[in-house]
Amino acid sequence: MRNENGLVSKSYGIDEKLIGSSVKVDYGPLKDLYHGTSKENALKILGPPWHINTDSKIGYCGQGFYCYYLEKDLAKIYARTKPEFKNKEIAVLNLEIKIHNMFFLGYELYQEFKSRAKEIIKEKYNDDNKKAGDLFESFIVDYQIKNNIDIQTVSKYHSHSRKKKQPVLMFAIRDDKIIENIKLS
Repeated sequence: MRNENGLVSKSYGIDEKLIGSSVKVDYGPLKDLYHGTSKENALKILGPPWHINTDSKIGYCGQGFYCYYLEKDLAKIYARTKPEFKNKEIAVLNLEIKIHNMFFLGYELYQEFKSRAKEIIKEKYNDDNKKAGDLFESFIVDYQIKNNIDIQTVSKYHSHSRKKKQPVLMFAIRDDKIIENIKLS
């Protein structure tokens, strides 16, 4: 995906117009982000100092520390569905962040990544959303280099089975330096 200079090549096949409107600079403060995990993990995260793994497994927004916006109950439900937390006490963390540079992954752009990923990522995942996230992660790293910008978080509306009528806004925090406050909710 990179040329010899390490810059983004046209091989992603993504519409540049969709990409240009996705970057939000100096977005500002945001409260009421919720991350569900085991209580044990929550206590480790709270530190001191805070220890957040922003290089976690690939999700549909690439790597990051995933949070629900305004949806504490969904963060708890998410944690309960994780096999590694079975029979463990669940906790929800409440975060406040200050975003400088955000990439908003809109529906149409996400569908382009998903479609393109199906074509080029054949065996790594069975899940098309993880394929899209893998391709997006590669793209966002290249995009930052090409544009000399540090994307600190990625956001995307997510259709959650519990909120059928309205999508839920999710954030993948890529840089823990944007976290202003974190506490047990």
